[in-house]
Amino acid sequence: ITREIKPNNRGTIIHTILENFYRNHLNTSENLEEVINNLANDAFEQHANLISQSSPILHPFQKKAIKQVALEAIKMEFNERKNLPEPLSPFICEWIFGAGDKAPLTIPIDGGKPANIQGRVDRIDVNENKSRFIVVDYKTGGKVESIAKNISEGKHLQLPIYVEAVR
Repeated sequence: ITREIKPNNRGTIIHTILENFYRNHLNTSENLEEVINNLANDAFEQHANLISQSSPILHPFQKKAIKQVALEAIKMEFNERKNLPEPLSPFICEWIFGAGDKAPLTIPIDGGKPANIQGRVDRIDVNENKSRFIVVDYKTGGKVESIAKNISEGKHLQLPIYVEAVR
């Protein structure tokens, strides 16, 4: 038993809250904090197996922290949406490419077989006529600045690959 919920399991719970919010509650007129509270309760029930190896006495504190992360992420996105040249709305959550019958992203390799890449995009937002899009990938660890720096240095390829796969 670990004292706290493992970081990757905490990330899974946060992903579940955000996905359910954007699928089912984006245009809600309800109190945002109440919606997030209900979604967090549902996510904790859904992922009971992930938290079963952590200390139950800490669960209320960890749930509170998880709700706060989800709420802050949603508020930040709402503020960022105001800066976009045109409105974008969630189109699909948990889009998979390259697994099962889903076509992979194929990248040619000079002098070799092409690389077939698979992945799962957390969310794709599009404009009204689907001519513009944004790939949203939830990150529950690390700092955005370090990710942006690593992308510019060619060290973090996940987001550029996702953008190319969606394109």
